[in-house]
Amino acid sequence: SGLEAYSTYKLYLEAVNSAGSNRSSSVSFTTKEGYPSGISDFTVEKVNTGTSVILSWDMPKKPNGIITTYKVYQASYVVAVYNGLALNFEFRRLSPYTQYKVRLEACTRVGCTLGGIQSFYTAEISPSSQPSPTFGTVNATQVHLIWQPPVNPNGVITSYEVLRASNALRRKRDVNSVIKYFSLNDFQIYSGLIINSSQMSYLFKSNSTCPREGLHFVTSSDESDSEISNFFEASPEYSNEELFVRYKRQASSPSNPQSVYKTTDTAHSSFEFTDTNLKPYTEYQYSVRASNSLGSTDSPWQTIRTVQDAPGGVQPPVLSYINNSINSINISWSPPTQMNGVLQGYQLQRNTSVPFSFPADTNRIFVDSGLVAFTIYSYKLTACTGGGCTTSEPAIIRTLEAAPFFVSPPMVTAVNSSVLKVNWTTPLITNGIITEYKLKMDGNLTYSGLQEFYFFADLVPYGAHTFTLTACTNGGCTESSEVTGRTDDAPPTGLAPPVLRVMSSKSIEITWSPPTNPNGVISSYDIRRDGGLIYTTSMAFSDTLVTSYVDYSLQPGTAYSYIVAASNRKGIVESGPAEATTYSTP
Repeated sequence: SGLEAYSTYKLYLEAVNSAGSNRSSSVSFTTKEGYPSGISDFTVEKVNTGTSVILSWDMPKKPNGIITTYKVYQASYVVAVYNGLALNFEFRRLSPYTQYKVRLEACTRVGCTLGGIQSFYTAEISPSSQPSPTFGTVNATQVHLIWQPPVNPNGVITSYEVLRASNALRRKRDVNSVIKYFSLNDFQIYSGLIINSSQMSYLFKSNSTCPREGLHFVTSSDESDSEISNFFEASPEYSNEELFVRYKRQASSPSNPQSVYKTTDTAHSSFEFTDTNLKPYTEYQYSVRASNSLGSTDSPWQTIRTVQDAPGGVQPPVLSYINNSINSINISWSPPTQMNGVLQGYQLQRNTSVPFSFPADTNRIFVDSGLVAFTIYSYKLTACTGGGCTTSEPAIIRTLEAAPFFVSPPMVTAVNSSVLKVNWTTPLITNGIITEYKLKMDGNLTYSGLQEFYFFADLVPYGAHTFTLTACTNGGCTESSEVTGRTDDAPPTGLAPPVLRVMSSKSIEITWSPPTNPNGVISSYDIRRDGGLIYTTSMAFSDTLVTSYVDYSLQPGTAYSYIVAASNRKGIVESGPAEATTYSTP
């Protein structure tokens, strides 16, 4: 016992005594075959395709017989993936960077021995099948992205990178976009207004036969300053005798994507990133790039649109005067510098009044009329999109000057019998800055300047004068209505002696004329004979004053002296004496 299988041994006998030993000739024999032992491990040579490895091995340390076959098993599989006598085998149809477990079996004619389970990884290659990101919360300036690892990481993912590209969207309604219906009988075209979107466009087609097959053509878009060509594919949809044609825009890969996020923390089953500081109402495309040590793979581009926001860069309107129009202002404005959505319209507010409204496609010019001259007006522009409204800072203008609206007549005050004071006030509605007052007396310009009073001296007592005031601005002049004023009363002067006519031996007629300068209203006349009052006529007792009187009951042949006294509110003037003698009697 204790012999090894399939081994050759030699036997001999040896006799030994005290004198020495003697050995017989040997006899050779070989033991029977047994099970192999000492199965070697695989030497794994990775192939850079990642889909195969070359497995090599050595003979068992103790074959214990003639090796009749080697078998390679994939762990848990009962069918050998290799059966033969070669000491190597290319294990194919494997997945990149995947752990596999294999066992080697060596067989003799007696039986087989399995080696231990040995594991290995196939080679890494670039990852593939990266899913597109999905979107969480989206607002005007942020997009939340969520993504999963690639379906085939093909190695240890070392980083994820988020790529972004953007496309400008149409900022206003496109009146040239239509939905088409082609009649299959006479090809009559029906059109209806629509709005282009990033997902679907509806384009007008000329009168021609519509084929019952896919249509391919190119149209241009005005979404930027330069002309961009977008490809569309038409999908006809038939309904009875009408054909509705829907045109879907074909997606294309952006030419210059921007990396907006990168992480090397890849040991998760799901990943998130919020892209910030985006432009409102802008179409963004996102792709996730997964990388390992041998390369990277990009997901298909996924498109999302940020929501609309209130416009930005709304400038105050431009205000300008209109020639020969005092009560109107020309107003113009520019579109917002950041539209941030589909422009819905404008509002123009003057001061705090109800705003004027304008559609988005207005020519942005407006004449505001019915304004008050030389008045400050404030105008604010509001631009609105589907995301809100933005109001500009106010633009301020003062309308042009005009002639004063109404000028009150001046006020005339008698200072004394020879001086008048004329004063006035600023018109309630000046329509500008008063540059000059013009004062006329009796139709003659007597004063011009900015003071609001004037004195007239050396006038005739109780003299009536007419006055008008003219107020002027840079926009014109307005004259007041006429007003009359008088100087104060003064004692009358210039009363001539009365005229006497002897009528008989007992009567004399006295007549007189009003004073040359009554200097007021003569209120009474007194007749004095020889210093004594004999007659008075007064406005206190009559509406009129008489200017004659007959003095009766005189003495014949007697001389009499008469004077007349005239009175007004301020005093009395007496005439010189006049004398006459009554007739004598026989």
